[in-house]
Amino acid sequence: MDKVNNVELQVIGDKYHIFVNGVEIIQVSNVQISKTGIGKSKLVIEFEGIIETKEQ
Repeated sequence: MDKVNNVELQVIGDKYHIFVNGVEIIQVSNVQISKTGIGKSKLVIEFEGIIETKEQ
């Protein structure tokens, strides 16, 4: 079985909070959720951020 990300969606007051593998995604501008199969969903999350790259 393929590994999947653990996504938690919390509603606090009138705001949604999205956590992916325990890390909160902030400043989300768009979220699309669609069911893809038994127990799995596809999420498209749009947000802005700064990308830091590290060489191996």
